Amino acid sequence: MQRQGVPGWAGMCQTGQEIYDWIMAGQDAVFSKDTFSLSKVKKRIFSILYHRGNEWIGSEGTVRPAGIFNHTTQELTDVSGELQEILKVKNVLIFRQKASVKPQLEKEINRRLVFYLEYNPGCFYELGREILPVISRSEVEQQAKLLQEGGVLSEDVYFQPEYSFEDMIGRFSNQIYLLYLEAGERAVDAIALRWIQEKGAEMFRKKILYACIRESLSELERKKERYLIKQNRQAQRPDQN
Repeated sequence: MQRQGVPGWAGMCQTGQEIYDWIMAGQDAVFSKDTFSLSKVKKRIFSILYHRGNEWIGSEGTVRPAGIFNHTTQELTDVSGELQEILKVKNVLIFRQKASVKPQLEKEINRRLVFYLEYNPGCFYELGREILPVISRSEVEQQAKLLQEGGVLSEDVYFQPEYSFEDMIGRFSNQIYLLYLEAGERAVDAIALRWIQEKGAEMFRKKILYACIRESLSELERKKERYLIKQNRQAQRPDQN
């Protein structure tokens, strides 16, 4: 029976509860049971778990990680296959992995960038006059015409940020990952604001350009609607001959 107050991953078996108690105790640096053993290193609100034993030491002399425990949420993430077996957790999807968090975090950052573009343009104004694009009316009208010919509606024309960690020098580092696990929405906001400082001027110029194209396309739609109404009225007139 699962003990009250113990997270789900720890309550699947006796060993899981023992590992949980060992992490929470914060005393012994090593957990051992039969042939399985772990070590832990405390880092801020996390306990980083590592496998112990010569078989877990790679060619570079590094020890293989076993998981990351968050003391605030009691979530266990990035769990190795061996530790999953020890915990007897059949549904491995309950454990988040860094690789799966990356696309999720990118989507959250993009949503936050959209929020700033729409509702808090002040942070872009601080970037200076470089946020104003040089717009050619003829090019805008040409783009609108091409979109209309392609069946695109004006309501579907808007700038959508495409944040990607691949565009960052540090990529999706362990430091950023732990920051997200620790701070959640605050980390999303911090990354979005940092991105605005680097790419905000380009983003705002594109937003304005897309708005101009959308308005031009909307005018073409209104002209087409007026033309169709006129054609329909002419078709409904009785033959005067």
